[in-house]
Amino acid sequence: MRKNPIIAALAVSIATAGVATFAAVAPANAQAPASASSTTASVSTVSSAGPVHWGSQHNSKAIVSQWETAWNEKQPAEMAALFTRDGVYIDHAFGAAWHGRTEIGNWVTKTHASIKNTKVKVHSSFRSGNQIAIEWTFSGVMPGATKPFAVPATTIMKLRGGRIASNSDYYNLADLLKQSGLPADWPAAS
Repeated sequence: MRKNPIIAALAVSIATAGVATFAAVAPANAQAPASASSTTASVSTVSSAGPVHWGSQHNSKAIVSQWETAWNEKQPAEMAALFTRDGVYIDHAFGAAWHGRTEIGNWVTKTHASIKNTKVKVHSSFRSGNQIAIEWTFSGVMPGATKPFAVPATTIMKLRGGRIASNSDYYNLADLLKQSGLPADWPAAS
């Protein structure tokens, strides 16, 4: 991935300051097509024992719901349990990645500590083979911001053995900063 120098500097500043960027979730009412027609299946939740597993042909709605719950209810351990031991969570807007369950759980904690009212609203999701695509809106209030933001986002998950092996989030950082009333070179300008 080619990095923009401004984004690279921002990612370093964020990592140093412990500021995370966003949270991604999928509501329980999001539909995931199992075939050409959409189906609605029951949703499982994450327990302290870890995520509910399903076969390769089973319903992706459960993992999307568990992901949502972990983000919206500030559950770092539950988010981490959704991933393989070597799983990676990538935020392409900031050019940052968190590797392994511990880093992924810490990222959830830092996100909620840094971004007030962190929420996402999933609009749609679907599964193809071992991948899940999610379209959602990411919202909250960035540190030092004068206004809240709400930006469209997309997530691509790759699954392995019933868990998330990689999670890649895509959204427009410039829109987020503009809506927040922050300068384009934030946090350097702060």
